[in-house]
Amino acid sequence: MSIKSILMVQIISLCLSLHSCIKPADSDPGQQDLDTDTTGVDNSTPDLNALNSCLYISNAVLSPGKVSANTGQVDFKIDKDTLFLRPGFTDRIHLQSADCYDEGISSVMLQVVGSDEYFTINPDEWVRDDSLFCFKTTLGFEFSLSCEDEKLPGAFDIDILPINPNGNPMDRIRRRVIIPDPDKETACTPGPEDTWVWKWTAVNGVFHSSPGVAELFEFSVNGCCLEGHTVDCIANGIPEEDWIPLAYDHHRTVNMEYLTFREDGSMEGILSLVIQNIDPTNSNFCNNQPAYRYNAKNHHFWGEYAFNANTKRLNFTQIESRMTMVDLGDLGTYPEYDMHYISTQAAYEMIGCNMLVEKSNIEGQQTLRYFERLKGNDEDIFDELWHD
Repeated sequence: MSIKSILMVQIISLCLSLHSCIKPADSDPGQQDLDTDTTGVDNSTPDLNALNSCLYISNAVLSPGKVSANTGQVDFKIDKDTLFLRPGFTDRIHLQSADCYDEGISSVMLQVVGSDEYFTINPDEWVRDDSLFCFKTTLGFEFSLSCEDEKLPGAFDIDILPINPNGNPMDRIRRRVIIPDPDKETACTPGPEDTWVWKWTAVNGVFHSSPGVAELFEFSVNGCCLEGHTVDCIANGIPEEDWIPLAYDHHRTVNMEYLTFREDGSMEGILSLVIQNIDPTNSNFCNNQPAYRYNAKNHHFWGEYAFNANTKRLNFTQIESRMTMVDLGDLGTYPEYDMHYISTQAAYEMIGCNMLVEKSNIEGQQTLRYFERLKGNDEDIFDELWHD
């Protein structure tokens, strides 16, 4: 598949179900233990094939055998350093090509390391023009537990391999999977200096967007064509019934959004946003060809928050954003404020120590936005979204 556009086009696939489960890793009660160290975890040899039956992976089929060797054709990165699984909570995994690649994939293989079975996944797939003539491929699928009572390992590893159209693995990514013990996460707080990165959004229970995956809106604008040239309708006296509607796509793509919570109750954040909008002046209304303008900007915002350690709920009591003055020439200047998606009207809740969920409901649309914790400050945050 090759889609030459500045932003991603989502390819929606059917959903199948398979299942999975795991046992929590031990940590000291009363401490905010965010590490992936599994010291103290039950390391007895588990039945890894039985573990496969407890995994839920969207659009997947389980087959006997081992995954093939990696060809190293394309370097893919993953949006998680460690995977945390909890019963009753469905997460998503996203992969993105670090190299320029738009030749499509046939599937993704996933195998619990040491098992004799593997999953073949038909993932969601997007392609976008990341820079001049460099098209990046992003893949996504759901990943969760469906078992709660089985005695399963507290930690295990998985291998993930994107497969090209010829059936060859292009890369192999290995990740540690952990299920924390909820009884040992009671002391976790949003801070003191850790950063939370937006990972994905669901609207009415359906995946909507993630970093690099665009929100798409379809609009139209009227224009005129005279003697084979696009012209101003009013200046040329063209009656309204002869105006030509031109359909165009408006995209908003968030490349990064993160929040840093301070111990003093303050918060800082950045929203890295790319907007594609119509450029009527350079559009061709004679040939029905829209032209676009693009705006890429890092939006800065800050505020104050309150956190209830008993309920694990958080709310923003104040949010402000950077203001710049925009010069419009003869029309003068006007203030323009940076954007932010977080809201004082939304509800926020921590799930364990590593997940923060934003919940909002606007005009019957229930929106859930998921943030994951990254340890440390925000200095290298742009390098930490995608991992080898």
